Amino acid sequence: MGNVVGTLHGASSLDDEWIEDCETANKEFFRELHGDPDHGFRTMADRLVDALRDERRRAERRAEFLDEGLNADPR
Repeated sequence: MGNVVGTLHGASSLDDEWIEDCETANKEFFRELHGDPDHGFRTMADRLVDALRDERRRAERRAEFLDEGLNADPR
């Protein structure tokens, strides 16, 4: 249910106790993912945002490279 509430209304709409309970139940997952069981959903979200920003920068560089090739004088 939390994923639906979070999706529709944002993570801040989730009950802090519910988040804490879920993070406690997922400590082994966080240890596996981050190497630290005390990292939680916020860390996961931050890493996802960073990955998306990095991918956007790479896509922009690819687009610039293609634009340069397409706009080059063929002579």
